[in-house]
Amino acid sequence: MDASQDADRLRRKSTRARTIAIVLMFLMALFWSLSSFFIWAFLAAASYCWFLAWYYYQQSLPPDEVSAGRASPDYPPTASTLSRTNLPKALIPVVIGLVVTIALARIIFTSGSDDHNQAENTENASNDETVNSDDVDALNTKGNEFFDKSNYDSAMVYYNKVLDIDPTNQYGQYNRALVFYSQKDYYKPIPILRKCLAEHPDYNEAYWLLGVVYYDRNTMDSAVIALNRGYDKGFRNAHFLRLLASTYENKDNSKAVKYYKEAVGQDSTIADSYDKLATLDPDHATQYVEMKKRLAAPN
Repeated sequence: MDASQDADRLRRKSTRARTIAIVLMFLMALFWSLSSFFIWAFLAAASYCWFLAWYYYQQSLPPDEVSAGRASPDYPPTASTLSRTNLPKALIPVVIGLVVTIALARIIFTSGSDDHNQAENTENASNDETVNSDDVDALNTKGNEFFDKSNYDSAMVYYNKVLDIDPTNQYGQYNRALVFYSQKDYYKPIPILRKCLAEHPDYNEAYWLLGVVYYDRNTMDSAVIALNRGYDKGFRNAHFLRLLASTYENKDNSKAVKYYKEAVGQDSTIADSYDKLATLDPDHATQYVEMKKRLAAPN
């Protein structure tokens, strides 16, 4: 086989690979809605075929060896020379294809396994007959058990059941907002918590969580308003006070110091509050450092 025949053979292989890639892309578009498996499987195969098409086409081209406007005398090579030269190169797409396929296969099966486990857990939660479907306290408790295991989807099943029975249940609303927050969705909890507080204005934990959400969204003015409403209603949890102090650090040093002092007054083991006080109230920094040292000293 001479060089021109070998080039024609490579071009035909390139065309076949390109055709297969197009078919695979069409199949991916056809079956993508059934499962993510089809998306990744067809995409991986199509990508590999596109690579082969490009590779074979490149191999079919003559070498770019032009000197002084004339082709190199070493071109065209003999069939035997061409075969020896291209043999190592021919293995490149095979190796790359295997690596990509194995990597995507691991992603597919890991993702599929996680989705299956998540769906199974949610289904188990929905079909759990050990909980009275009309007992909102029991449903909240069961949801909390899943939440503590970071199984947020199953927890949400129970919290939604609570709200189906009693749409104004403060614990169901709070817990549902907490699930969204734990999933790092900082927008959905806000209307839930506002509704909860409109119906239960003395539910201080909801003010706290609303303040946390605003704080993490870096909307400090809204965080201050939410937390101050809880404070005005007499809420004095140490970590709540610490968060309230933190919102004032860049707004009002005196208030920040006040709330940090209240926080350590409620719980003297919050060590980083002493560091904050030493920074915000440098005139008494030595006192705060000594208080922290006593806290760290063995009994």
